[in-house]
Amino acid sequence: MPVYNGEKYIKEAIDSILNQTYKNFEFLIINDGSTDDSAEIVKSYKDSRIRLLVNEHNLGLTSTLNIGLREAKGEYIARMDVDDISLPDRLKQQAAFLDAHPDVGIVGTSFIRINKDSTFFDVPVVLRYDDDLQMQLLYENPFVHGSIMFKKSLLIKLREPYYRSGFEGAEDYDLWSRLAEITKVRNMSEILYKYRINPGGITATRKKIQQEKTKFISKNNYKDAKPSDFNIVQISKLQSYKNYRITIDNKNKIIFGRNKFIRHQFALMKICFKKRYIYRALLLCFSWLLAIFSFMILQPIYFFGSAVRTIKRCFLNDLASLHE
Repeated sequence: MPVYNGEKYIKEAIDSILNQTYKNFEFLIINDGSTDDSAEIVKSYKDSRIRLLVNEHNLGLTSTLNIGLREAKGEYIARMDVDDISLPDRLKQQAAFLDAHPDVGIVGTSFIRINKDSTFFDVPVVLRYDDDLQMQLLYENPFVHGSIMFKKSLLIKLREPYYRSGFEGAEDYDLWSRLAEITKVRNMSEILYKYRINPGGITATRKKIQQEKTKFISKNNYKDAKPSDFNIVQISKLQSYKNYRITIDNKNKIIFGRNKFIRHQFALMKICFKKRYIYRALLLCFSWLLAIFSFMILQPIYFFGSAVRTIKRCFLNDLASLHE
């Protein structure tokens, strides 16, 4: 767990790890030149599982993460962010999952988003299976960085540095994209992590840089993609996910995210035409027409039918009350 001026949330993060039902682990905390009381808070814990490393000056997240990977002694490496919370069974369930699935090298979890006051924000939908996640990796990072557990043995197959400089803000997306070429990846359906929407966090303060780096990595992933990497079922499932991805906010409103989906469809069609995979491109066009038909024709019919049923119900209730 890298730490830079994280005194506000660090105690909550540390407690969530020390209180795990899985007890046999080393908790590596790296203080990256913090100027607040982060280091003193860590030192106040007397748990022998905590190993504190200190950077003499601020090296940045990417370099600090690489130090952590070199120093980690365990067979499995679990990430944790200083402003997030791991639920009690997280390590136990992820370790058991990797034990039971030797072909899977990276496993994330479903998660809850919380705000700066630790109150519930929403529960995003995540894809779970390798085929779907490999597709999603083409255009965005399908994992919450802090929720990941992966096999350290995979790193032997990569050159150092594992987290590469030049990808700051999306260094995890870059690493997962490379590791996914040599192992299967999964997301667990169980909610085992709380991800904080922190206005002062790295994701918020470097959002523009992160978007630029994500776009660059995505472009490289698309360039390296082969037609044999796709099948119709995967494309259809991903279309459904992107077109009808539902996020429930704290007011229980339904939000349909379509902008990324549209960009993704054009990128997929570009790949299909470029690789002369014409029939798949035509299927994408057909899916578009079907989606437009469903949205413009079927949805109003459904709402009209609901309205008629509601009026009929009210009318029958009024008749019943008159007879009484």
